[in-house]
Amino acid sequence: MEKSLVDSFANRLNSITIHTVKATTAHTPLFETNVLVCSSTSRIVQEGVDFHIEPVTETAPTYNPQIDVLFDSAASITEDVQILVVLLTGIGSDGAKGMLALRQKGAETIAESEESAIVYGMPRSACELGAAIKCLSLGAIIDEIIRFDSDYV
Repeated sequence: MEKSLVDSFANRLNSITIHTVKATTAHTPLFETNVLVCSSTSRIVQEGVDFHIEPVTETAPTYNPQIDVLFDSAASITEDVQILVVLLTGIGSDGAKGMLALRQKGAETIAESEESAIVYGMPRSACELGAAIKCLSLGAIIDEIIRFDSDYV
């Protein structure tokens, strides 16, 4: 997610969920009940039994943020945690392959539908690839986040 949108999106999610939602732009530990909104290029890293989010800085990305990098990094931990993956509006196909990897590992996956997406490229790619279990409007996605949140409290 673009850095300029992270804080407002995290604040909105924080107002509708029982968990604390935080924006993160740096090395941030993952805990069982935290919800993080990542900015720029991020990935999940495992060190022993601990997980954290960190920015990717090795190479200039094709896309910024690189959603496939984040999703691929999360695929390795799906056996240890419950994951809900949501892919919102965006240009191109970034995120579709990573979302498919997560779905194949048991994560719940949702892509935004054409009816509410400002740019339907990324979510369309995920829906066409079969990576998204559900393709929903933004309002329905909010309902699914609330449902997922209450299921895993």
